[in-house]
Amino acid sequence: MLLRYFVNFYDMEIIEEEAFLAWKEDITQEFPGKGKALFQVNQWLTWLETAEEEESDDEAD
Repeated sequence: MLLRYFVNFYDMEIIEEEAFLAWKEDITQEFPGKGKALFQVNQWLTWLETAEEEESDDEAD
């Protein structure tokens, strides 16, 4: 379910790629359920990271 929200927020350009990736990297114990959330969306976040890197490479060419 969380994955669906993330994808929709991304597709509708409500949340930018950088915000998703910053959230992923923010390791804190302040939010105990974050580990479960990351598990649900990790594959998508990895795809997002890879897509952003490929886009940067294309722009450099």
